[in-house]
Amino acid sequence: MPAEKPTPKSDAELLLAASQGSHAAFETLYLRHRQMVLEFVGRRDRSLDCHAAEDVVADVFLRLWKKKQSLPSVQNINSYLIGIVKNILTSRLRSSRYTVEPLFELVDPKSEGASNILEKESLLHEFSLALAALPESHRRAFELRERGLTVKQIAERTHRTEKAIERLLEKARSTLRATLRE
Repeated sequence: MPAEKPTPKSDAELLLAASQGSHAAFETLYLRHRQMVLEFVGRRDRSLDCHAAEDVVADVFLRLWKKKQSLPSVQNINSYLIGIVKNILTSRLRSSRYTVEPLFELVDPKSEGASNILEKESLLHEFSLALAALPESHRRAFELRERGLTVKQIAERTHRTEKAIERLLEKARSTLRATLRE
């Protein structure tokens, strides 16, 4: 039985081994750099709770794994990981600008029991009616955004500019908020 190769020790060796598909080398990179990435995420975006920060860390290492063929050219793994974090946080910030406040935040979270359930069901019904009352272009943009499409993707799909989609989304959100708060 052939002896297993020892896990490389330097980041450069680990990057090379990971680029060739070594799960052990990638796991060593993860264990070695996870805490640094988590701390950087926390410093960079203080609004994230611990679960959201862990999600960002997972996304960072997932992107690293997906780009494993380019790992041998990485000169400084810390800088590379920080660059990935910045890209992920920037992307999340861009997409969060166009999200709607959660519907059930309008319901008192401290209320419990059947009355809260009925209140949520009533609010959901009101939301459905308000959504149906929106102009078609507003409703379509809103629904596509809620399905996870980016503003750019919605613009391409609907043959409009990104600015036009942003305006449609803002009008849809403000109309829905106003209707639900009445």
